[in-house]
Amino acid sequence: KAKANDDAGSTNVNISSLQAVLAHIWRSTVRHRGLNLEEETHCSLPANMRHRLNPALGEECFGNLSSAGIAKTTVWELLDHGLGWAAMLINTTVSSHTSEKSQSFC
Repeated sequence: KAKANDDAGSTNVNISSLQAVLAHIWRSTVRHRGLNLEEETHCSLPANMRHRLNPALGEECFGNLSSAGIAKTTVWELLDHGLGWAAMLINTTVSSHTSEKSQSFC
């Protein structure tokens, strides 16, 4: 987490431990697959939307509300940039899931 935050170089964004680990796994998997450098790669992860809704769901509602977050880039960009860049890409994808975005699917 500390390395990802240092590599990202952004003082206003805090990369979580999960995002740092996902970025490491994504980069390692792509590196060892030997993919074409121009090929697109992606990292899919669920985003918890329950606390992002406005207006919020009532207490009588139960269950989860999630949306798929997909971070996309080329193999070359992913491997050329550091761990912090990949973690920042995942962080940006998660952060982009807002109440407005979830309501656009309705």
